[in-house]
Amino acid sequence: EAVRQGADGAISLDHEGFVGESSTENIAFVNGTGELVFPSFDRVLKGITLSRVAELARASGEFSVHEKRVSREELLEASEAFLFSTSFDALPVVEIEGRKIGTGRQGPVAQRLRTLLQKDMEAGSAFVTPL
Repeated sequence: EAVRQGADGAISLDHEGFVGESSTENIAFVNGTGELVFPSFDRVLKGITLSRVAELARASGEFSVHEKRVSREELLEASEAFLFSTSFDALPVVEIEGRKIGTGRQGPVAQRLRTLLQKDMEAGSAFVTPL
């Protein structure tokens, strides 16, 4: 369906119609009240990068971070949306189903999360889990 619509990727919904994840990345967004929202971790693959971004966002004290079930409509009304993956850290989502997300460009929250993640990786603390 995504290819048919000319999209670069797809965001899947779970069996109840709530936002899950992208085909190879996790997704998060900023809602209308400025909260940073992650789809419920019990409903998606809790990726390493997603987990670390959520930890960094909470620890920074700069964001109101929420994990919850997210409707398709709620995602479409986001002021910012981003995908997280170990291979490219954070990537802004600028359009979903032909609807521009926010300004249609990377927003300030996405940029700040990328900065936090990149500094964390440079410090060597990200992605290291003792056995």
